[in-house]
Amino acid sequence: MDGEVFAAELHVVHKEPGGTFAVLGYFVEPTATVTNPIFDQILKELDEVSDAVSEKCGLPVRSHWWQVYQEDVDAAYDDVPFNVYDLMPEGSAIYNYDGGLTTPPCTETVLWNVVEKPVKITPAQYTDLMVLILNYVNDETCEYATIANPLSGSTSRPTQPLNGRTVTRICPTDYVEEPASFDEPVIAVAAQEPILAVGKTVFDIIVEDP
Repeated sequence: MDGEVFAAELHVVHKEPGGTFAVLGYFVEPTATVTNPIFDQILKELDEVSDAVSEKCGLPVRSHWWQVYQEDVDAAYDDVPFNVYDLMPEGSAIYNYDGGLTTPPCTETVLWNVVEKPVKITPAQYTDLMVLILNYVNDETCEYATIANPLSGSTSRPTQPLNGRTVTRICPTDYVEEPASFDEPVIAVAAQEPILAVGKTVFDIIVEDP
């Protein structure tokens, strides 16, 4: 944003049956000194998806920090409604614009909403995210298939021109805290898609109306 590149970006992708999308984008920065509990839940979900694929493919299953506290973590996270909007930094503005998908064919069917203030996570949480992305296994071919740069972990697209688009900055008093139609979003996690250039490493959470 304005020339600043963030460590990562999380996309909450709302998909309409007709093929249009609304995306809420969070910048992510590993500068927190206290663990972000919501992001911990995201990491645990990603770990479990990754472990299931590794087990199916006969590949080594990595150990995880939360396994040391398995019972407590399961009690805290399992079957707990997951609300991705709780990640929203208090008082943040949102940048709104019409755009497109960030993977081919890049169809322009997306209403983008990018949160101005970054979500803060700890360096340890960021390291966990990088390990997940760099060790991505394709569940169909059972091959290691990350598209990330092996040194930086980057999965981002080159910066794209505006091409005449209008970007609107929406102040906190101008929007509702939670969209009424997504009070209890259902999620599926996809972690290795190349998205925007504003975050080096990008991963998606797909939200569908239950």
